[in-house]
Amino acid sequence: MPRQYMAVRVTGSTNEVLDLIRNRVRGFGCGHVVQVVHYEKRARGEYYVFLGFETPRVGFVPEEVGNVFATPRLAGQRLGPLNLEQIRGMLDPTEFDTSGSDRIPYLSRWVEEQGDLFDLVVSIMGEVTPDDPEQTARFDRLLAWLSAVGEGRWESFVRACQTLGVVPNAQTARVVFRRLSLLGHIECSQDARTWTISPPVIVRHASHPTRGFLSGLRPFRWGQQLSGSFAGETCSQPGGQGPSRVALEIPVSLPEGPLGLQICCRDEPLACTLAEVLPDLDGWERSLQPVVGLTTPQIAERWEGNAYVETPEFYFRAGRYHGRSGLYRITRGNDRRQTQLTFYFDAERQQLVRGDWYGLRFLAMLKEGKPGDALWQRANGSGVLILANRRRWPMVYERTLVLASGLLPEHNPRTDLLQYHEIPLTAAKAMTSRLGVALEILE
Repeated sequence: MPRQYMAVRVTGSTNEVLDLIRNRVRGFGCGHVVQVVHYEKRARGEYYVFLGFETPRVGFVPEEVGNVFATPRLAGQRLGPLNLEQIRGMLDPTEFDTSGSDRIPYLSRWVEEQGDLFDLVVSIMGEVTPDDPEQTARFDRLLAWLSAVGEGRWESFVRACQTLGVVPNAQTARVVFRRLSLLGHIECSQDARTWTISPPVIVRHASHPTRGFLSGLRPFRWGQQLSGSFAGETCSQPGGQGPSRVALEIPVSLPEGPLGLQICCRDEPLACTLAEVLPDLDGWERSLQPVVGLTTPQIAERWEGNAYVETPEFYFRAGRYHGRSGLYRITRGNDRRQTQLTFYFDAERQQLVRGDWYGLRFLAMLKEGKPGDALWQRANGSGVLILANRRRWPMVYERTLVLASGLLPEHNPRTDLLQYHEIPLTAAKAMTSRLGVALEILE
C-alpha cells in the first residue's frame, strides 16, 4: 500500500509533540495505520509535523488519522494528503515509530471478550484429572457463590475457586472459567479484567426441543427446586468437571426466576440457531482483534504441534514482520515484570491477530494444511460428535456444541478424543461445513 502523509502546523518542543502523537496512536489502537512521524527540517518554535499512514486508496484519509489530530495541540494548519515526493524537500530525514519500540499494549492473559486469550499450554497438559465424587458439589457451590455475588474482578474468581476447593492455583482457574463460559454461566468484560454472571435462561435441547436445561445465574437449591416442579433431573458433567446440568420439561408459562429476575427461553434450540448463523472460518478470522504497535520482542516462540519452540526468525524490520506464519508467543521483561502475548501471524497478509488459544491453534493447523476431521455417530435418538482434542474448535463454535445439550465434552485420555453428546446431524453438518472440517457419518 502506498504511504501518504498529513501535515499539521504545531508549536512546542519536538519531544512533547512526539509523545503526544504516540500516546494518541496507542490510545486509539491505530499504530497499524498511522505508522511514522517526520518533522520539518530544523524544527523549532513553530513547524510542520508529518504523520505517515498507509491506505489502499490514494487521496483517502482514514478515520484513524482524524482521531489522532482531534486535540487542541494538533489543531493548526493542515496539508494533505501528500505523497513522499511532494514533501521530500521539507522533511528531516529522521523517522519516528509512532507505536514506540519498548511497549506491548496491555492485554489480559486470562480471557478475552469472546473466550480465552491466555496461553493454555500448562492447563492442557494437566487438564485430565481423575473423577472426584465431590467435585460436582464444589462446582455447584462455586456457581451459587458467583450467582450471589453477581460480578467481580478476576482475582475474586480465583480466590473463590481456591477457597471452595475447585482448583489449586490461578492457572487451572482459567480452565474452570472457560468451562463455565462454554456452558453459558459466565461472561467477561471487554477489557477482560472483570466477570459477570449471565442472566437465568432455559436453553432448549437441540435434540429434544420440549426439554431444556438451566444456564446462567443459579442460586443454591433454586435449580433443584425448579427441576422438581417441572419433571426435571440433575446429572453431573463428564468427569465432574463443571456444575451439574439441571434439565426439565419446559413449562407453557415460564416461572419467576431467582431474585425476581425473569427467566428467558427461546422458541428454537439455541445451538441450532447458532449453527446456522455463525460465520465461516474466514469470517471468524476477520473478526479477531489485531495486535498493533508490536516491534521485535525479546523472546519469540512458535507453536510446533506439541510445544512452543524459540524462533529468532520472527522480528520487525523496515515496516514489515519477518518469519513463518503460525501461532506465536512472545515474551518481554524479567521474571518479576514479565509480559507475554499470544497471537497468530499471517506472513503474507502481514497481520497479527489475537483470540482464544484453541481457536488460534486450530487456525494455524488449517493454514498449514491440517484441517482435521470429525465423526458423527447416531446414539440415543440423536448423535455424538467426536473430535480430536488436538484439533479442538474455536471457542464460539465449541460453545455451540456444548449448548446443544448443556454437557461439556467427554474426554477419553487413552485416545485423546472429545465426545460431544446430543448433537443433531443437521447441526453437525452446518458446523463442520463452516469450519472446513470433513465429516464422516456412521448411522
